[in-house]
Amino acid sequence: MAEFPAVMYLVFFGLLIPTVGIGTIGYRISLIYFAVRDACYKAAISPTFTQAQTNAATAWTKDTQAWNGVAGTESIAIITRVIATGAETKSTTKLAANSVNTQTNMYFIRLTGACQIQPFFSGTFRGMSIPGFTSAYPVNITYQCYVENTAGLTQ
Repeated sequence: MAEFPAVMYLVFFGLLIPTVGIGTIGYRISLIYFAVRDACYKAAISPTFTQAQTNAATAWTKDTQAWNGVAGTESIAIITRVIATGAETKSTTKLAANSVNTQTNMYFIRLTGACQIQPFFSGTFRGMSIPGFTSAYPVNITYQCYVENTAGLTQ
């Protein structure tokens, strides 16, 4: 009976609190994944690349503001993959006029979310700042979708 407080201290501080912290980080990473996926889908079905940028930014903002402890930025790019070689080029702006060739290339929208996930607890633990436990945890998630309207990549 004398060791009961020590056991409870160990269970509570040694197991329960770290488990809640790890679970919170995993949950928030999945929220970021869904925000990146949603924004990428919205961009991939857009009629033009300019509209794709707008739709992705709108979806990203809507999703990340709906959740607590999740913040970050998104970046969108056009990935052109040569079918014969598999070589890829990346463009963060619209493509040049008359440069889209669906016979030799495949076109993708790639969206990357650079995020800071806030932990369940904040502050320091015994004088240490531990990412994911007492301080923000940086996460980058990338998602890629086929472009549905390849002619719009030049607009």
